[in-house]
Amino acid sequence: MITHLLRTHLCMEPVAIATYRNLPPIHPVFKLLCPHIRGVNAINTLGRDKLISPGGVADKVLAVGGGGHIGLMKKWYKSMTWDMFDIPNYLNKRGVNDPDKLPGFHYREDATRLWNIISEFVEDILFVYYHSDEDIMKDSELQNWVNITTFQLRRFVRS
Repeated sequence: MITHLLRTHLCMEPVAIATYRNLPPIHPVFKLLCPHIRGVNAINTLGRDKLISPGGVADKVLAVGGGGHIGLMKKWYKSMTWDMFDIPNYLNKRGVNDPDKLPGFHYREDATRLWNIISEFVEDILFVYYHSDEDIMKDSELQNWVNITTFQLRRFVRS
């Protein structure tokens, strides 16, 4: 419920909405995000109707059903910060980033490797368009997208 439904689907919904509403299809951030947000809203709508609705699949098959799954997600979401999505910082904060102290933690090894590959790819693409923090600040479409995304996520917490 937390890892897949909340952190993947539900947290991406405001990002998807803000992206479609505020970034033109030609924008480099839109192009980077589009393959990852395509279909999120449709899947989430079905999930809310069939999976997590009262009497839905979650109520019938999960030990935390009967609304407990919603309470669990709300509790986690209220403590969520964006740095929880930053794998190296999150591993460090949890104290599981040192291979000498915790050998054989394959999630750390694999997630860090993927994080670095994706980060390098995104940075290389965005560097074509943005050479400084000032360039990013001057992009009014990007600034509007960030503000709307943040607003949507805060609104989601209250619901």
